[in-house]
Amino acid sequence: MPNLHDIDRRINSVSSTKQITRTMEMVAAAKIRRAGERVAAATPYAESMVEMLANVAKRVGGSENALLRKHDEVKNVLVVVVVSDRGLAGGFNSNVLRHVDRLTKKKQAAGAQVSIVACGKKALGYFTYRNVEPALSFANLSADPTVEEANEIASYAVDGYANGTIDEVIVVYNHAKNAAEQKLREEVLLPIDTEAFASDKGNGAAEAATEELQGDVIFEPSPEGVLDQLLRRMYAPRCTMRLSIRQPLSRAHAATP
Repeated sequence: MPNLHDIDRRINSVSSTKQITRTMEMVAAAKIRRAGERVAAATPYAESMVEMLANVAKRVGGSENALLRKHDEVKNVLVVVVVSDRGLAGGFNSNVLRHVDRLTKKKQAAGAQVSIVACGKKALGYFTYRNVEPALSFANLSADPTVEEANEIASYAVDGYANGTIDEVIVVYNHAKNAAEQKLREEVLLPIDTEAFASDKGNGAAEAATEELQGDVIFEPSPEGVLDQLLRRMYAPRCTMRLSIRQPLSRAHAATP
């Protein structure tokens, strides 16, 4: 049976732990707030790009663009895995990684080879332990991610899809509905589905955009050239939104006890 000295020491230990976790909670709350501000700042640009892309795709032969065209066979799949750099987050990271495991086995059973882009130390450690060498890996991004790293992923995926070395690009991540609730999401980034882009903004986005641009439209240098640039510019922000905005949310969530 513990004596008074042992009990007192245990109380002091618990009090110290409480102070540490309280500090972690405050830091996490600040990171969540900053991430929310980044979401708010990026949303108008992303929505405008969606409307413009929907307009142009409807007015030109969009199906001829390499990023819109589905490949006849899906032999090579790129999976972008977005998790946090740290643990202490319950199932936040493990849910994503288990889902990627199931997705990988499903694609391999269909005869496809799967390569991984690991975003976050937890993903890098998970796949390294299983002798899986990621095509790209990023660590220590969640505290201060940059657009450059997201653009590196976008360039790798877009170039690979355009030249035929990649047949499908999928991103798996936790979508932060709010500070306390995360929803696991799996999204196909390539081939690009313009209707799916419109649904990101809300119902009727594409129709609303078409209504705003009635009449003749002059494309310079050409309709195909404009569509190509829009698709590439749209894809990079799409990766950036998943990595540079939601990754801080995952980092903040991971720091919350």
